Amino acid sequence: RTLAGPTRAELNTGALQAFNAWPVRALRLLAAGGACWLAKPYAQDFYDASVNTVQWSLSHPQIVTKDRRGNINDEVREAYWWLRDNTPADARVMAWWDYGYQIAGVANRTTLADGNTWNMEHIGLVGMALTAPLSEGHRIARHLADYVLLWNSDVGKS
Repeated sequence: RTLAGPTRAELNTGALQAFNAWPVRALRLLAAGGACWLAKPYAQDFYDASVNTVQWSLSHPQIVTKDRRGNINDEVREAYWWLRDNTPADARVMAWWDYGYQIAGVANRTTLADGNTWNMEHIGLVGMALTAPLSEGHRIARHLADYVLLWNSDVGKS
């Protein structure tokens, strides 16, 4: 020791020993447990709200919508029903992969691509046919599909 008091190393060692003493350690664990117990309802609310929001948005696709003036727009549903009612049961429909499950589920028709298509060459060929100039796209599509379904909103996908 010096006349100035304990050295820095002695202070650090003493503080570390006090911090790790069993009563202080027990108090730290008790405080951490209390903080977790107090935060649990907030964490559970956050989790429930997040899961419900994601589940709702992913499992409830909108095929009948309303415009800004409140008019019902059901052209998507009507198109799927047209496919169902006016095409052979074994018809193959080419569309962007976004609509694949809906075509299969609502129109009950085979689609060339859906959200689970993993073959990159296949997706690339469908994309090329849908984004190519009309005559070139037709040359590709006629070998793959019997019908092609496009929406006005698909124009920007190329």
